[in-house]
Amino acid sequence: MDHSKQKLLLTLLIEFGNSFSKQINESAINQEMERYIRKTVRDFVERQYRGSVFDKEFKKLVETIDEAKDEQNLVFNYHTNRVWTEISELSVKTTSFTNAYSIIDILGKNKDAFF
Repeated sequence: MDHSKQKLLLTLLIEFGNSFSKQINESAINQEMERYIRKTVRDFVERQYRGSVFDKEFKKLVETIDEAKDEQNLVFNYHTNRVWTEISELSVKTTSFTNAYSIIDILGKNKDAFF
């Protein structure tokens, strides 16, 4: 995927990690995944993955989280689920206007002046 899409996904991953950390994570799987998500997002930021390395690491992250959701009852609150849905959709297709507006809404809530 191209660099601008990778940057957008990284921004959404940071938002996802922050949102997931703020929700109440009482179950063992949620606590385990919180550590995994925090470490993985930090690696994305610090190591500045690009190109095929980004794609490979990102795919591994998506598969791990989707597996935990499907098989181990990983639970997301509303906002975390919304961010994850956008990440999942953006990772498999190009951005539509609907996706773009949703992403602006998600990221705009945490900014003083988005535009």
